[in-house]
Amino acid sequence: MNIKETDNQDIRNNLLTFILEKVKEHKLSSYQLSKFSGLSHVGIDKILDGRSKKPSINNLEKLKEAILSLESQQNTPITLITLNDKLDKLTDMVEGLNNIIGVMELDKEIMMEIIKNSSSPEELKSIESKLSKKS
Repeated sequence: MNIKETDNQDIRNNLLTFILEKVKEHKLSSYQLSKFSGLSHVGIDKILDGRSKKPSINNLEKLKEAILSLESQQNTPITLITLNDKLDKLTDMVEGLNNIIGVMELDKEIMMEIIKNSSSPEELKSIESKLSKKS
C-alpha cells in the first residue's frame, strides 16, 4: 500500500467513525440521511452496516455534511416566524384541497344532471351554462 492509499484509508476510517457515532447518537435512519445527502438509503444502509467495504470518500463526505445539517436543524430554536411559515404552507395546502374537492363536487353534479336528462347537444349546452353560472 502506498502513502496515498494509506492517507485515503485513514480519511475513510475517520469519516466512517464520525458517521457511525453520530448516527447512533442521534438515532438517524438511512432514509433521513438519504434526503439530506442525495445518496440512496440502500447505499447508506450498506455503508452503515459494513457491507460496503470501501465506500468512496466523496459519499462519506456527503453523509458527514448531511449529519451536520441535521444537527444544525435540531439546534435551531423553533420561533414564532418558523411556526407561522409552516402554518401558512399548511393553510395553502388546505385551500388547494378544498378547491379540488369543489371541482370534484361540480363534476359529480354535472354527471348527475347528464344521467337525469337526456344527453342531446342542446340539453348539454343548457346544463353547462347553468353550472358555469354557479362557479
